[in-house]
Amino acid sequence: MNNLEYYKNKFTEMNVIKKTSEADLKKVTDEVNKIKDDLDTHLKARVVLTTVLELTQNEFKQHVESLVTMMISTIFDKDYKFVLEFEERNNQLECKPVIYEGKDIYSANDKDDDLGGSVLDIISFSLRIVLWGLEESKSRNIFVLDEPMKWLGNGDELDRAGKLLRELSHELGIQLLIVTHEPQFIEMADRAFLADKYNKRTTIKEIER
Repeated sequence: MNNLEYYKNKFTEMNVIKKTSEADLKKVTDEVNKIKDDLDTHLKARVVLTTVLELTQNEFKQHVESLVTMMISTIFDKDYKFVLEFEERNNQLECKPVIYEGKDIYSANDKDDDLGGSVLDIISFSLRIVLWGLEESKSRNIFVLDEPMKWLGNGDELDRAGKLLRELSHELGIQLLIVTHEPQFIEMADRAFLADKYNKRTTIKEIER
C-alpha cells in the first residue's frame, strides 16, 4: 500500500468516526434537551401543586380556626382564639394547635400547659364536628359522647355547652347520644333515658318530662 492509499483509508476512517461521533453527540444532546424539558415541566408542576396545597391548607386552617374559636369562646365567654400553626420538619409538614387567651399562649399538644381539661374537651369535640363536616363522603351523622364536658362543673358554662350541643344537633342534622350524670344536660335533651343496673341486669326507661 502506497502513501496515497494509506492516507485515503485514514481519511475515510476518520470520516466514519466523525459521523458516528456527530450522531452520538446529537443523540446525547437530544437526551439532555429532553431531560431539561422534563425538569422544567416537573418544576412548573411542583409550583402549581405547592400553590394548590397552600390554598387548600389556608382554607382548611381558616375554616377550622374560626369554628373552634367560636365554640370555645361561646362556652367560656373568654377571649380565646384557636390557631393552627404549620411548620416543616424533616421535609414533612406538621400541624400544631395553639390556644391564645389574651397575651397567654397554650399548646393543645403540651400536657404541661395549664390550659385545663374543660377547654381541651371542647376543642376535641369541635374538631370531631369540623372534620365530619369536611368529609366528602360523610359517615353516619351519629356521635356518641361519654360524659362530655365533664370538667365544666355545673354552672353557666355547662348550660352554654348544653345549649350549643343542642343547636349543633338541630342545625347540622346530627344525632348526639350522650351518656351523662349531669341534670342540666338531661333537661336540655330532646329525649332522655334512665339506665339502671341491678344484679348484672340493666334496664332502660324513658324519663317523662
